[in-house]
Amino acid sequence: MKPLSLMPLLILIIQTLLFTTACKQSTEPKLEAVLKLELEDASCTEAWIKFSSTNIQIPNSVILIQDGVVRKTINVETQDTLLYIDSLLPNKTYKFQTFIQSSNQQINTSSNELTVTTMDTTSHEFTWQSWEFGTIGSSSLYDVAIINENDIWAVGEINIADTSINGYTTYNAVHWDGTKWELKRILYKGGIWVIKTIFAFSSNDIWFSGYVRYLNGQFIELTIPDILIGWSINKLWGSSSEDLYAVGNNGNIAHWDGRKWTKIESGTTVDLKSVSGNNNDLFISGNSLDQSESLLLRLTNFQARTVWYNNNINGTDPYGNIIYCSKVTDNNLFLSSNRGIYRETIG
Repeated sequence: MKPLSLMPLLILIIQTLLFTTACKQSTEPKLEAVLKLELEDASCTEAWIKFSSTNIQIPNSVILIQDGVVRKTINVETQDTLLYIDSLLPNKTYKFQTFIQSSNQQINTSSNELTVTTMDTTSHEFTWQSWEFGTIGSSSLYDVAIINENDIWAVGEINIADTSINGYTTYNAVHWDGTKWELKRILYKGGIWVIKTIFAFSSNDIWFSGYVRYLNGQFIELTIPDILIGWSINKLWGSSSEDLYAVGNNGNIAHWDGRKWTKIESGTTVDLKSVSGNNNDLFISGNSLDQSESLLLRLTNFQARTVWYNNNINGTDPYGNIIYCSKVTDNNLFLSSNRGIYRETIG
């Protein structure tokens, strides 16, 4: 009969466990979904709004409201998304809000209401001036460095007719001092060459391609290593004179650390035409001579990866057929393509 006396105790233990589990399940807090809108920037007719979310299922469909009317439905695939709003009016205030509908079409989560005022158009009158360089044959300017309004350099190939034995003299740069333009012949090893790119860190530290450096009032010819020979340097970008990048034809990328040039593998043979970045990442765009290929590379810690590639005549979303150039400003990436100009937040 003793074993039977354990039954009430066993039943009590089981009941206690079930009660504890039920209480735990019923009292466990449910994480609240949060939607948030923040203004990144606004122009006269456009706005860039950062949408962030917490504790919502991803991917999800989010409805954007503009002044109480549904503007569009957005397929959100990450916790943070940059919303681009166009077709706005200058100098006007708008109110934006986002929400998510439940399966029964009821609003169960909404964001804060964000007020955005677009910029006004200017009524100032502008006086435009234009200058032409070159008086014979074909002349071209390929790049410009604006240090300030009284210190501007442009580089390329400029032919001026004269009485010399060739009938003309070739210049490869022109400088603005705030009053006038002055043609320049920047030589390398005694010869003139077409300068495709220029990058200025200051008035006294300017790089002309990878061949000549203007330093403290003197043009200094640089020693060209083998890795820079055999391809055209199309663009320069750097954070300092000890951190300079050169990109060019056949997918070539090189880095200057203040002492030497080092080659960086790009993983492509497409001609690279543009480079820009911040302290963490570089974005490099390029396209082939026949424009059958185009790509966008992202360079992080000297490692390049392709973030967009197109070899389709009909184009590939979102940029189309060709990216012409890339420009990074703070944490914003601007891209120019055959479909227009794009702005993205660098994450």
